[in-house]
Amino acid sequence: AVPGSGGMTKPRILIGGYWDTFLSSSNGGNMRLVAFVTDPEGYDNIQRVELYYQGISVGAALLDDGNSGDFGINDSLFGITVLLEPGVEPLSIVLEIKAFDRVGLNSSLWPYLEVY
Repeated sequence: AVPGSGGMTKPRILIGGYWDTFLSSSNGGNMRLVAFVTDPEGYDNIQRVELYYQGISVGAALLDDGNSGDFGINDSLFGITVLLEPGVEPLSIVLEIKAFDRVGLNSSLWPYLEVY
């Protein structure tokens, strides 16, 4: 259990990354981000998984519906595919992911490590 959680445990993002993503400034492309999310209290306790930038939600959800850049329905792999238009300036950014459960607990921001 997580200290101070009253026996409840937070959802965890075990693996995250870009899948089948090829982007260029001149051509644009699809950014496909996936995350493997678990909750010690079961899959049904995962309420949502969100995309963050610099610690702030961008209002975009990663879904586990088999149609959102993830692999199949209810397999704990959540995904999002975002089309980037040609002409985007070259850049390097860190996108973050956070998972939330039905009792109000949330994971650490991935890709950061949290030590208890």
